[in-house]
Amino acid sequence: MTKQFNRLAPLIMRALVRELAVHKYAAAAVVGNLAHETAGFTLMQEVKPVVAGSRGGYGWAQWTGPRRKQFEAWCAARGLKPSSYEGNLGFLLHELRGSERAALRMLEHSGADLHALTVAFEKLFERAGVPAHAARVRWAKRALALYERSGDANSKPLADSRTVKGAGAGGIGAIAMGGAAYQAGKDGIALATDVKDTVGEAAGLLSWLTWEAAAIGAGLLTIGGLAVVLYARWDDAGRPLFWRNEKDLADVEA
Repeated sequence: MTKQFNRLAPLIMRALVRELAVHKYAAAAVVGNLAHETAGFTLMQEVKPVVAGSRGGYGWAQWTGPRRKQFEAWCAARGLKPSSYEGNLGFLLHELRGSERAALRMLEHSGADLHALTVAFEKLFERAGVPAHAARVRWAKRALALYERSGDANSKPLADSRTVKGAGAGGIGAIAMGGAAYQAGKDGIALATDVKDTVGEAAGLLSWLTWEAAAIGAGLLTIGGLAVVLYARWDDAGRPLFWRNEKDLADVEA
């Protein structure tokens, strides 16, 4: 297995689970097929095109013929390179939601039989000249293992995640605290001004302490709100451990 596969397999699976709302076994079946087509995401261009003299397949799914032209046009229209992660993932989702909807319906309604899902995705989506189902299933099993080791994702689109809710709550709290501190400051200064003839020196001290407390309170609330936001997004993304290294994600045998 390759470092490229170790890095991309969990990443792509999380994206598929999030964007298509499919089971992790379905996502692993897709990644297993893509990995087989690209030798673990190391070969974007088909090495020996089946059709002599043709450009052959390109990209994660080795899109060929009209599908390759559509892939390249889709990327060009969005300013993406056909070799990029964004281009490949974007077009994969585009096909599954459109012209290859039959494959997505299968993924949505099938069970947790990884072997059956992998074979079905090859037949419905890849339609390969050489099926090589056993190899595809091995890649799928490895993808699933890496995914589970790196954090079984329950990731959600940003708009549906608790990140936005946490940010909103933190922002409202900060505004409320800021308003309260501001009013307290005004009240304190007004009171001090009223008695400035007898406690002139105290007025200055009271004003300083009021605004100092307001500043500290607002700062602490802002930090707390940011902590809520960061935790919420991390939790929504499946609590990935960013400090894992390549040794932690060593090759996983089927």
